[in-house]
Amino acid sequence: MDIASPMGRVSAWFENFRKALENVVAKALKSLVVEEFYWRDLVSFTWNTKTMESRNAIADMVLAMLGDAHPKNCKIDDRSAGCTKCITSPEGRPGETGSI
Repeated sequence: MDIASPMGRVSAWFENFRKALENVVAKALKSLVVEEFYWRDLVSFTWNTKTMESRNAIADMVLAMLGDAHPKNCKIDDRSAGCTKCITSPEGRPGETGSI
């Protein structure tokens, strides 16, 4: 994978994120974001407009929601023609569609 290109970096990061979600690995999730990180989860896990602030708050929210949301086979949508904002799973169920 070419991590020198923007899409290559996004793809590498997202692959690690997908593995951490599917294997429910808190340490791996935390390693993927910097300490001062913000996540507004509108449709991925909570359907809530609350903004999570910090690596620990985000990891705690994601891990808590994995009991209800079971993201599997997530991937970057190939139809986006280079757009790095379109991520979906083949099933497209709540908890399996998000954006970065």
